[in-house]
Amino acid sequence: MFDFGRDLRRLFSRRRPAEDLGWVELLPVAALELEAKRASVDAGRVSAAQPHEAALKSAALWREHARRRGRLDSLERADAAAADAVLNAGDGGRRIAGRMSAIANLIARFDLVGGPEGLAAAGRMLEDLGDPPTDVLKAEAAVLHARLALRLGLLLAMPTARQDSLALADAALSAAEVVGLPTAMLDDLRLERAGALLEAGLADRDSRLLDQAGRLLREMVEASSAEARPLTRARALALCGVGLGALARMAGDAAARTQAVAMVEAATDLFTADHSPLDWAALLVARGDLEQPPSLAHLRAVERLLAPDASILAAALRERRLEQEALAAEKAGDLGALSKIEASLRRRLGARAAGVAEPPHAFDWIADQIALGHVAAARGRLLGRPAALPRLALAEAVALAKEEGAFALAARAEALLT
Repeated sequence: MFDFGRDLRRLFSRRRPAEDLGWVELLPVAALELEAKRASVDAGRVSAAQPHEAALKSAALWREHARRRGRLDSLERADAAAADAVLNAGDGGRRIAGRMSAIANLIARFDLVGGPEGLAAAGRMLEDLGDPPTDVLKAEAAVLHARLALRLGLLLAMPTARQDSLALADAALSAAEVVGLPTAMLDDLRLERAGALLEAGLADRDSRLLDQAGRLLREMVEASSAEARPLTRARALALCGVGLGALARMAGDAAARTQAVAMVEAATDLFTADHSPLDWAALLVARGDLEQPPSLAHLRAVERLLAPDASILAAALRERRLEQEALAAEKAGDLGALSKIEASLRRRLGARAAGVAEPPHAFDWIADQIALGHVAAARGRLLGRPAALPRLALAEAVALAKEEGAFALAARAEALLT
């Protein structure tokens, strides 16, 4: 029987080092889950020839599944695999590799559900690694250090922290290229560095940083073929669109905004929603930020695809969907529909506060408060009077979102307050 995952491994083994898992970009997320399960079984066999390497591969596949599907249980499996890699390590270098896999899991967890405590734990683990015995392990540790620093730079929102993290990323990329680390690992850091350059350039209105980000992203788009690296290419295109869209808003340039929308739409042509639900959700959110909101049907379909998993992106998607429902009710002049949306949100918040339902993640509460703000704004416009915004709750949502690392939600709450 045709084995899609195994066939892809054979194809990519001719072009890339065996440890490079870039080939998984071509797997739909359901096939990726099967591949991760197979790797877990292989790693757990008593007869496994290289249990340490098998466990590292299992952790990497489950980590990628979590990144594309938003499943925290996938990260728990990645944690278990990383622990097995440490347990089966025969020397200091292999133990360090297993611990670095656990650090990568913590970074992936932060990306999904935020929380500064995870980054703090990752930082402590990095400090405790000691001196990696090989140049390859040193380069991998530098990449992890840079990825962690880029996220801390965003959390701290301080120019010096951002500058230091960008310098670390530059040094880590240079070291990684010298020793020939896997392309997928390098591309992740390049994307994160470009995103940080965009954030810093927009925050400081620094054209030099924005030019650097644009150049890096263009290089990534050109180097990532749609046939071999569709997700990497789509992520780079989406970042280009987001950056250009932000500049277009600042300059009031309608043509640039149209081009930004075209970039995001080009990214959506590279894969389908079931191939990577979280990437697809990110594109829908990006389109909304470019003032080209997707249809309610699209928002609801992807929201169903992500359910019942909880992530910052899933909460952001629900907030966009509720905004569109409020706008539809306003357009129809339907005050009753607005009241129903508000009542549903308050029931949800009340049930969790009373312990009747599972307590929300911080970003669920933030998204619900923003949605209540959308309802209040729509009602105010419909009645021709100032909106009775929940300003205190929105201000608390802004502070909590920034503390937890839900930066897009923070920006949405701030936009309602201005």
